[in-house]
Amino acid sequence: MATVPSPITVSVTSTANTWVELYTVPSSVTYNYCTVTALNTDPTNDATISIAISNGTSPVDKEYIEYNTVLLAKNNSPNSVPGGLERGQFVVKPGEKIMVKSSNGSTNFRLFGFNYTTSERGVFVSTGLITPGSNTLLATTPASTVALFGTYNINVINLSTGAVDTRLAISSTTTPAASEWIEYDTSIPANGGIMRPCLPIPPNYNVIGYIPAGSGSIAVRVAGVTRQPA
Repeated sequence: MATVPSPITVSVTSTANTWVELYTVPSSVTYNYCTVTALNTDPTNDATISIAISNGTSPVDKEYIEYNTVLLAKNNSPNSVPGGLERGQFVVKPGEKIMVKSSNGSTNFRLFGFNYTTSERGVFVSTGLITPGSNTLLATTPASTVALFGTYNINVINLSTGAVDTRLAISSTTTPAASEWIEYDTSIPANGGIMRPCLPIPPNYNVIGYIPAGSGSIAVRVAGVTRQPA
């Protein structure tokens, strides 16, 4: 039987410099698939925003999916257009919270998504920080006894004040071969990020990250939907 998703739309207005809960995925669903938008409605003051998918109301570093991104005020924009942002294709597991924060009290955050409830699919989430100077195991996809296969998104955010050269690999071992890197010394600017979406990854494969010794802080979220065994 086909799975019929339940649409979800929620919104909040920021409280300056305070984490605000945008949405918590109910425990009764299998997973949520969503897009988050932000719009600075203050005409004169820029907004510095962060977004996290967290297990609590005070996110830790590895849970950020957007970090200190500046949304220009209308009066500061070259086109006289309020600064906005849209981030999508996030897979969120039951109990996780989408938390938002802005430096002003006039940023509107909205979530558009679907809740899925099905016994045919599962959800996988792993978050972590890359350890500078060494290959870091960030996630291992579920074994074939748990999931026949999965489609995963990898979100990478630079929490540092400077650019960081970043590598990502998908490998059957924890020591990737040269051919297994999918990002290699990609320069991620301060507070910037990359998303590698819709990656079909086999069971028991590893997501590996690397940044040079002495580099700043890089947060990675690996999340996906799996197909359950019969």
